[in-house]
Amino acid sequence: MLARYSPLFEPGPALEALTGQPVPWAGITAARPLYADHAQPAAPGRLGYYDPRVAGTLAEQMRLAADHGLSGFVLDHYLWDDGCAFPASYAAFAGMAEAPLPVALGWPLRDAARAARAPVGDLPGPAAADRLAGDIARLWQAGRAVLVDDRPLLVLRQLDGIEDVAGLCSLIAGACTAQGMPAPWILLAG
Repeated sequence: MLARYSPLFEPGPALEALTGQPVPWAGITAARPLYADHAQPAAPGRLGYYDPRVAGTLAEQMRLAADHGLSGFVLDHYLWDDGCAFPASYAAFAGMAEAPLPVALGWPLRDAARAARAPVGDLPGPAAADRLAGDIARLWQAGRAVLVDDRPLLVLRQLDGIEDVAGLCSLIAGACTAQGMPAPWILLAG
């Protein structure tokens, strides 16, 4: 079983584009009870108000997931033609010397477009596919990727409004094989 991990607590313009909140945790700390016995705001558990830009945070979250029977993470990668929307979080992840669990990359296309302020439904271009393939290749070469039949797993999400999903999958597969690895298994998750 895999857990989805989203770096939506990194402050900056991408967070504001996605959540309307410029500061992480603002929506949680502002919560108020709506009825009797509604415990709000609910403070986060053991890690508290964590910062995903800190490498130790993700490693600890992975250890917690492993302790509870999970076997890997799907790390949402908010990538578009002009780069990654949450670069510090992704750099903290990529810089981990050892990850307690293997990782598959997830590509939430609608939110990646919103974070990049691109029209929702637009397809990312070859530059984004090449960046994604490079990131998958680094995981695969380091032995940190979730594998299915010796091929890395990629999860494409939020496909609404994307007309040429097959073309996008082909673009990604071609970019991956150009990096010298097998084309990934691509799971389409709505």
